[in-house]
Amino acid sequence: MKRMRWLRDGFVWLVVGITASASQAQDCPLLYVSRVQTIRVSDSVTIAYAEQGNGPIALLFVHGLGGNLTNWRHNLDTLSATYRCVVIDLPGYGMSGLRTYHPATDQMSFYADQVIAFVHKRSLSKVVLVGHSMGGQVAMLAALRQPQAFRGLVLINPAGLETFTEQEGTLLTQVATPQFFQKQTETAIRWGYAQNFTGLPADAETLVQDRLRLRDCPGFTAYCQTVAQGVVGMLAHPVRAQLGQIQQPTLILFGKDDKLIPNRLLHPALTTRAVADIGDTGIPDSRLIMIPQAGHMAMYEQAGAVNKAIQTFVRELN
Repeated sequence: MKRMRWLRDGFVWLVVGITASASQAQDCPLLYVSRVQTIRVSDSVTIAYAEQGNGPIALLFVHGLGGNLTNWRHNLDTLSATYRCVVIDLPGYGMSGLRTYHPATDQMSFYADQVIAFVHKRSLSKVVLVGHSMGGQVAMLAALRQPQAFRGLVLINPAGLETFTEQEGTLLTQVATPQFFQKQTETAIRWGYAQNFTGLPADAETLVQDRLRLRDCPGFTAYCQTVAQGVVGMLAHPVRAQLGQIQQPTLILFGKDDKLIPNRLLHPALTTRAVADIGDTGIPDSRLIMIPQAGHMAMYEQAGAVNKAIQTFVRELN
């Protein structure tokens, strides 16, 4: 019992950290509502998105667990000068609608299918899929399912490379319940959010405030269910065994000081670089860049370095 209690308390920092970048549910007055359009991709799913820029290459950005399209705020102005940039809210997040919940074990496949459906609905061509954390795992699954739809991949601190035993997965899901997210205090949210960075950027306070307001929204219960299902889905769909089947040129970017990948409690001997090397070694046409002075949200904390790496990578695809 003592060991279980110690593990539960220790896991809190991981679960809080990966969900702290959340904004408000789709039935709340979102701060970025004026920028967003919506498109129905199926009878049960409506995707919220925003576009910026023009160009022959489309960059499609997919956020991580608990995030939304505002997580890319520091990347769009630079990258849209050359490329068509499209950012989306995954179903159940931000302003995207989701009528029915799918089984938790199917969550990653479900998200991958919706990303593919969105690409076809918007008639996007020459697409480079850019995914962060859980979004990176979704990007890899989408590329595996329909390789012809994507010209390249950019994976930023991606999930799905680090694997967990059945016992480890059980322990994680025992913590990451809808009730856990519903009961998070402001102190826990703020502390967890800081785990995404080497030093909390000043403008991250707006994201923290969005997360705090979320607790008073009518859709908060559904949102907590979505996040909990995402944790289960990520554990159920590791992509490590399929890396050799990824056909697209792939850029892997990892913040050198990621505090969330790998899991420091379950895998204390594993390093962020070792996880990054799993992707770089496994994907046939890949390149890896470790970003200094960056944590889990490398694209937010070191946007200049990330934007430059993406520009170089995409330029070389032509």
